[in-house]
Amino acid sequence: MATQTEVPTRYYSKLISTIKQGESAVIDLGHLRFKVAKHFGLCFGVSNAIKTAYQAIAENEGRRIFLLSEIIHNPIVNQDLQSEGLRFLFSPEGEQLIPFSALHADDVVIIPAFGATLELLHELEQAHVKVRLYDTTCPFVVRVWKTAERMCRDGFTVIVHGKPNHEETKATFSRCRAAGAALIVSGLQAAKSLCAYIVGDLSEELFEVEFSGVCSDGFKPARDLSKLGVVNQTTMPATETVKISHILREALAQRYGASEIESRFFDTSGTLCLATDQNQASLQALLESGGDLVLIVGGYNSSNTAHLAAMSRAKLPTYHIEDADEIIDLDTIRHYDALAQSVVISRSWFPQDVKRPEILISAGASCPDSVVEEVLNKIKELGATP
Repeated sequence: MATQTEVPTRYYSKLISTIKQGESAVIDLGHLRFKVAKHFGLCFGVSNAIKTAYQAIAENEGRRIFLLSEIIHNPIVNQDLQSEGLRFLFSPEGEQLIPFSALHADDVVIIPAFGATLELLHELEQAHVKVRLYDTTCPFVVRVWKTAERMCRDGFTVIVHGKPNHEETKATFSRCRAAGAALIVSGLQAAKSLCAYIVGDLSEELFEVEFSGVCSDGFKPARDLSKLGVVNQTTMPATETVKISHILREALAQRYGASEIESRFFDTSGTLCLATDQNQASLQALLESGGDLVLIVGGYNSSNTAHLAAMSRAKLPTYHIEDADEIIDLDTIRHYDALAQSVVISRSWFPQDVKRPEILISAGASCPDSVVEEVLNKIKELGATP
């Protein structure tokens, strides 16, 4: 019988829960206002992964437990699991840290929330070790896989909107190319380039150069770009996925005629992740309310957190921080700089010359609420007082 476990209480925050459930998401200190997004933090898929990992710990006392790689992109959660004795088989960059040959029959292996490629699972199986598997793959990712596999069975090519090196995109692409034709586009610009091949403006030779390494074996543009559908890495901006779907649909209409669209374009709008969409829409509303700066809290390798930071950066000064420790003082902050693609230190980040500064705050889908509360408390403790 499976052990019933919950997300550790240390990840929750009564303050943040109250803010999310209330009508107002403002903490007014008189001299300072925190404005907090209505939707952010641990989504269903992340919570499920954490609960399953702790279930594995509870059910396997005395056994060695391994994670294929980071269970989610949050350093606090991963460090907590390591403190429980869990070890990573692969680094976040894909380097194998422990060979499968070192596993024993009574070991436990946990598949992370992003899922795993078919090739990796096959390699694990070929190691002839009957390990006990706990699969924490997000149910919404699995829904994408099932839709993509159905598309392939029906003769459609799957266009995967995602980062080619992200674990989830790799896992999705693995299943797509095993079932049929598939191709990864990283964003709107890549999709626009693809449209030129759909309408026949560019040659197959150029296609092989431009999309090398991100399409299934034997991909033929003339054949495989005639019937399409789009799925995404669930943490990608839903609005961008919708735009990509629209321009690809328009390209098909230009090539084959509007009357052919229903049979040539597969509607996958039902696969978009609600949590990702809600978090981004909530942040957009927060940005429109105005403020002096934005703090986005979450892991530096978290895709969905990076997208939130990019949204904010287009509107206001924005700092993507992992936790409260990155706020050194009210002059100095350590944060991730997307342009430099590294963690940097910035000065004069806090608006000292503003009479009543407004700080906007949101967080990624893998960031515990307790971490956000710690950020709020750190700013108050550092002396942001009248």
